[in-house]
Amino acid sequence: VAAAAAAPTTLPSRTFVEWHGGDARYVARGVAIAVEPRLCAGPSERCPEHYVTPHVTITAPGVAPFAFDTPATAPKNFPLRIAVGTLNAGDPRPTVLFDLFSGGAHCCEQLTAIVADKRGWRAVDLGEWDMEPPKWPVDVSGDGVGDIVVPDGRFHYAFASYAESMAPPRIFNLMAGARVDVSDRPAFAKLFRADMARTRARCVKRDPRMSPNGACAAYVADAARTGQFAAAWAVGAWSAIAGEGVECLSLAMTQGPLAPGDGTTLYPIHHVIRAAADMTG
Repeated sequence: VAAAAAAPTTLPSRTFVEWHGGDARYVARGVAIAVEPRLCAGPSERCPEHYVTPHVTITAPGVAPFAFDTPATAPKNFPLRIAVGTLNAGDPRPTVLFDLFSGGAHCCEQLTAIVADKRGWRAVDLGEWDMEPPKWPVDVSGDGVGDIVVPDGRFHYAFASYAESMAPPRIFNLMAGARVDVSDRPAFAKLFRADMARTRARCVKRDPRMSPNGACAAYVADAARTGQFAAAWAVGAWSAIAGEGVECLSLAMTQGPLAPGDGTTLYPIHHVIRAAADMTG
């Protein structure tokens, strides 16, 4: 007589749990999740030896089952993290979030959301971010929508080495089944004001072993989100004199109009990226 299958694990709402391998079943908020490790077709860059591909099946009453494969992983070292909960007020069904670390010294948490609408479940790529394993998104702005806050990886290496770089926050919402950048909304200014203390401290620090350019660029970008661009740019320009990349930093902040009016309300990221691209050819 075959042994009865183990009962599924009940997931606490909006809390990540780790899958370390083997067949596993989870339930939460009327959603059932099954994870099955599948061997890769053969060792490759995307699936090295000893890695497996987690095959995930999601079921819930009233909607067709949904199956997909996450990126390959070594689950004992890099477990698949799973969480279920209501992301946005008014969502008809819970959202399922998956997080998987890619491995590597500087990267990355790979985030995927599984959402349901009238057509059924679908996967939404939330990006790869150089950060600590995330927690369930909270509603920072108070509009009933979960805010996905990540470090803005476009600043890494743009003005200095990775170790000398700093990244301002970047905020996304999951809206109509798509990832939307909402960083420019005034409700998030408090996040950038808080980050200014962190980035300014390194920007003005005189350490002959480190260039201040990465920190100063992040500080000025933080300030631009809060309407303090002019004052922060004065600090950034003064501090970056000691660095070898001041042309890159100053060019990034002065090419063309930054915004209508005095240029203190919009995030000048497009100037930052264009200048960095010009400097590196």
